[in-house]
Amino acid sequence: DREPTEAAFFGALDRRLLAAAAAVGLLALMATWAIVRGVTRPVEALQAATRDVADGAFTRRVVPGGSRETIALGEAFNAMAAELQRQEALRRDLVHDVAHELRTPLTDLRCRLEAVIDGLAPDPQEAVRALHDDVRHLGRLVDDLQELAQAEARTLALDVRAVALGPAIRTALRIAGLDSDARIAPLPPTEVAVRADPDRLRQIVVNLLTNAARHTPAGGGITIDAAVDGDLIRVNLHNTGSSLDAAAAARVFDRFYRADPARSRDTGGSGLGLAIVKQLVEAQGGRVWAASDATGVTVGFSLPRAEDGDAMQ
Repeated sequence: DREPTEAAFFGALDRRLLAAAAAVGLLALMATWAIVRGVTRPVEALQAATRDVADGAFTRRVVPGGSRETIALGEAFNAMAAELQRQEALRRDLVHDVAHELRTPLTDLRCRLEAVIDGLAPDPQEAVRALHDDVRHLGRLVDDLQELAQAEARTLALDVRAVALGPAIRTALRIAGLDSDARIAPLPPTEVAVRADPDRLRQIVVNLLTNAARHTPAGGGITIDAAVDGDLIRVNLHNTGSSLDAAAAARVFDRFYRADPARSRDTGGSGLGLAIVKQLVEAQGGRVWAASDATGVTVGFSLPRAEDGDAMQ
């Protein structure tokens, strides 16, 4: 009787062990499936989102999830998609703005030419002079666009060296035709030097001076100062007689942006000067800013400070 009882006991034990092993195996499979799905689901979502972005849907985003690595991957994808969306918006704005800027002088050229051809111009010589001014404006606009494109693409050749800031500012004043302008305050003595391309540094200051002079009325003032800020040199140009609200200050370095809502060429230039300044400064390791208060507008930039052992330009 003992042997059948033992056999029945061990048989039941074997069945329970088999059932337990099967249950453990099933639970292991379910856990593995859940883990795999937790990893593959975010990857599949990323794959689908990548295809959408490749088709031009730059507004596509994913919800980061899964492991720490897939969360980081999802956040990186969202940042990339946001930058692509921003670049696409900039491209559309550039095409629109270029079309707008070219349409006005071209329309003016056509009307003036038609008046001359039809013999309706009261003073043909004056009409031709006005046509020449429009052609010159178009030429400057094309040159500025080309330079801006090169700066944004980081294809400008830069000869970076130590440059004395004081002489560079005085040269820029002369180039801008403002060296004897009564609105320019005397330059404070400065012996600081920056690491920059000398020609591009002068271009930066000329553009800022030209912009400040355009918005400073007769009797107003333009001051220039420089200060050491750690490894950087900060340069500020302040002009009286104008102001910027917070939205304008944030956009003043955008392409074709003018605080003048009429977008007049006579009062606002080509709208590329400050955009070129921003790209040139950033290409040389600096940054730009703009601010406004009750006294006027300050536009400035920073560039790396030259080391004591650098040869001076």
